[in-house]
Amino acid sequence: LNIDFEKLMELLNKQKVQMISICSKGRGFFRHFRYSEENEKSVFGFYKQMNVTHVETLKELDQSGIYMASLYCDNDEHAKRVAEIICESDLNCSAFANRIYIDVVSKGISKKNAVEMIAKDANVQEIYTIGDSFNDINMIEYFHGFAVDDANEEVKNVAKQVVSSVNHAISLLNQHQSAIILLFS
Repeated sequence: LNIDFEKLMELLNKQKVQMISICSKGRGFFRHFRYSEENEKSVFGFYKQMNVTHVETLKELDQSGIYMASLYCDNDEHAKRVAEIICESDLNCSAFANRIYIDVVSKGISKKNAVEMIAKDANVQEIYTIGDSFNDINMIEYFHGFAVDDANEEVKNVAKQVVSSVNHAISLLNQHQSAIILLFS
């Protein structure tokens, strides 16, 4: 993830994002734009689970090894709006809203592209996917996509079918005895 994080921080502060977390080679940095004890506990819990050591400054991260930037917003619409602003900026990255979170990735990285690569390597012709949020839309549109009941309306609108659960999608696919790659996040 090769972007100017100081510039990203300025943009996020203007957009009233609550928090950013950035991870690089076993180290993690986060900044609150609006402090929340719950958010801080959540980040520290994630870092512990991922075996990441917290650092106090962005300069302590190996910029060349940054693999994740995650943002926390007030609500789904705020996340969607901020993701659009990031994509339209000159930061040379993509941003995908995932409910109240935003995943910031290098340009050209997406779930759709990942599924395409896996399918090509595995020589799979027929692919089905399932998702629930804005970061799943291009994957669902491109493949035979399902959305779950509690998905955002925009996700449901692009889905082939709305299902109650992953198990429901699998049972529908098993009726057709098709080859399956099923992703959910």
